[in-house]
Amino acid sequence: MIEVREVFKKIDDSEILKNITLQVRKGSVLGLIGPNGAGKTTLIKLITGIWQLDQGSIKVNGWDVFDNTKAKELMGYVSDQSHLYDSYKVKEMVLFFKLAYQNFSQKKFDELNRIFGIPLTKKVQSLSKGMKTKLSFMLNLSTLPQVLIMDEPTSGLDPMAKRQFTQVLLEDVADRSTTVLISSHHLSDLEQICDNIAVINKGEIKSQGSVDEIKHKIQKLQAVFPGGMPDSLLKNKDILNISHTGSIYYIITRNHSDDFKKELLSAGATLVEEINMNLEDVFVYSFGGDIL
Repeated sequence: MIEVREVFKKIDDSEILKNITLQVRKGSVLGLIGPNGAGKTTLIKLITGIWQLDQGSIKVNGWDVFDNTKAKELMGYVSDQSHLYDSYKVKEMVLFFKLAYQNFSQKKFDELNRIFGIPLTKKVQSLSKGMKTKLSFMLNLSTLPQVLIMDEPTSGLDPMAKRQFTQVLLEDVADRSTTVLISSHHLSDLEQICDNIAVINKGEIKSQGSVDEIKHKIQKLQAVFPGGMPDSLLKNKDILNISHTGSIYYIITRNHSDDFKKELLSAGATLVEEINMNLEDVFVYSFGGDIL
């Protein structure tokens, strides 16, 4: 499991992370999402032990992570940028990982490569971005990690490869109870994969919960106002957005309740009903589109 408690991090006198606390249970998948510059990659580099935190604690399966080889042996890390050796052939990268990780499984790698089909004799530098991402994913999963950390792992993958990635990841979680933390701007991908979501913005965790809980925080309503929506509703601070087509109004609210529905009805609405939104819709309205 991953346990982050009261973590602070400054870079060049700028406070990047402020009092971050989150937990990823064993065998679960947590999605870390937020706008660009929110602190996602900084947090991942702290969790993987690449950077040292200023204050707080980060433990992986009970081990402090920074400067701790025992903790790092438990982890796989798929970065948003390739850290593979460009001059190596794919088969040489496999050998490198086999020498570096005592739990590396050639059998696992061969099984994955039957799915993803990376030519073993090609040099890393000749691979496309998507192929490098696949290779990094395959190599790290073949170390049989207890914890897998991934930063934008589906970037550069075509729709078929994304489907293969999702299936392989979920099978590994089910078979080995792998603990996974994944950061991505592709929210539709996270919606399929994650048990829970943590929302980070301006260096702080703003919300945590299941996908359904996060989606429930912001609701889209369809309301019919035959005489038009009264201006008084525009003063409601919980309304994030209003659009309309004729007498049909679409209202985004961050605090939907029976009382809010009654307020709409008393203001002249003849019909009020909820409209489903996906996770991407929720965050477009939460962050004014800045997340994409």
